[in-house]
Amino acid sequence: MKQGNGGKTWNEISGRAELHLGELERSTLEKLKHPNGGAFTLWVVFHLSVWGLGVLAVLLLHDTPWVVVCSLVLGNQLHAITILQHDCGHGSAYRHPAANLWVGRLLAWFIFMPFTTFTYLHKRHHAFLGQPDKDPDEWFYAGGVRWLFIREMLFLPRFVYESLGARLPERLRQQVRRELAFNILSWLVLLSVSIYADLIGWFVMAFLLPMVLLACV
Repeated sequence: MKQGNGGKTWNEISGRAELHLGELERSTLEKLKHPNGGAFTLWVVFHLSVWGLGVLAVLLLHDTPWVVVCSLVLGNQLHAITILQHDCGHGSAYRHPAANLWVGRLLAWFIFMPFTTFTYLHKRHHAFLGQPDKDPDEWFYAGGVRWLFIREMLFLPRFVYESLGARLPERLRQQVRRELAFNILSWLVLLSVSIYADLIGWFVMAFLLPMVLLACV
């Protein structure tokens, strides 16, 4: 069937667009199909280093207005860390599944998220995109625009709820619960140390507020 654009069919239009891809573009696309673990590791080290410096800056600048800027930077880094663990979940960070799993778990710790839960739900999102009864991400939009922001803010409790729920396959439940237990225990230790050292303000500005900022993205 003929369409616009000079009477060309959509297939002809698509074919013409395909011809605009030169060798450089094709080569670049081909490279993107193969994980570059070395480059990915450098990005992980970079963003975790910036995060660490931000946490230290909050400790040193806790009684100055600059602490708010530090929290914003930390929120930004949590978003970057989320993207990195997302790539691990897709298996596109490293060639070896074990590397994707353990680096993904490390990165997911920073956002208090069981890596296996995120990976499972996110793959379902891709598999059932646009199907409200199957796509887990549709939950965020189910209440309309009025509730969208609030539901986005609740992404962390929701992932914890999904980790404990029965919708996960049996083969993943024990793995997810181990990850969740480790996250809860380690964060409780961090909170306890902060309270004991009278650094609760540091904990709020370095960990909790950045998490809220992440939820707003």
